[in-house]
Amino acid sequence: MHVKKRKIISLFHLGIKVGYLFITRKIVTRSDIGNSYDLVSKTYQQEYLKIMHTYNDILLNHLIKHISKGRILDLAGGTGYNSNFIQEYNDYSIDLVDISKQMLKQCQNSSINKVCKGMLEFLTVQESCCYDAIVCTWALMYEQPQKVLNQCQRLLKNGGYLYILVNDQQTLPQIRKIYPKLLIEYVDSINKLMFDLPMPNNAQQLERWAKKAGLKNCRVTSKKQEFYFTDWNRAAKFVTSTGALAGYDAMLDLKNEKIFNTLVEQLQKFFTKPCITHHFVMGIFKKG
Repeated sequence: MHVKKRKIISLFHLGIKVGYLFITRKIVTRSDIGNSYDLVSKTYQQEYLKIMHTYNDILLNHLIKHISKGRILDLAGGTGYNSNFIQEYNDYSIDLVDISKQMLKQCQNSSINKVCKGMLEFLTVQESCCYDAIVCTWALMYEQPQKVLNQCQRLLKNGGYLYILVNDQQTLPQIRKIYPKLLIEYVDSINKLMFDLPMPNNAQQLERWAKKAGLKNCRVTSKKQEFYFTDWNRAAKFVTSTGALAGYDAMLDLKNEKIFNTLVEQLQKFFTKPCITHHFVMGIFKKG
């Protein structure tokens, strides 16, 4: 009974803190997301894309095959991996857009036009039908997906392609399991309120969003990638240095030594194999 009572009190305190943050509008913003990626900008490509670039490459090879020249938008393209990849094969005119200045600084290619803006901030002021292809990898959920897709459709030329990689709502099950426990234990350390990101439930939902935007489905599939580690400490360091928890690390400082150690302890407690699992959706869509 004592343990149950303590749990109820902890949940009550968490509820009060969440209510306070909501009323005072201390909520994670797009700028906070950008700051999160600023912090991981030097490790993002060698940590996250070391394996996940395989899925970027599938989309980029399709682009190279179907679009031999023209103007390409690398939307929320971070360090410019997509831009650098396709430019090696054809002389495209490429706009690389990202909200993180530090991520953009990692792209040293001077022939790529780099713009530091949020997705909708950039998309809404561009002329219609100005791009032959738009690539948006690992970022659609950071703004309102339907609005982003609507704008992408508007900016694409007839016959142009949109390429999407986005985490779905089943991603990072290990973190989803233990993150609420961290919030309860460190309720006084919560800085801001982070709402759940609008990730698609599955491939079918992404397909419906694209169809509503007026885009034709060429290929939509659900994917899973597991990252294995020698121990949970290394797994925790990975997930906190790749941008996977962007925004959530603004709610609670996961780099704080005490909080980080508790994160590791909780992962060890509830899971056997040190593994971080990404569930995501890959989509290729066409206008017209």
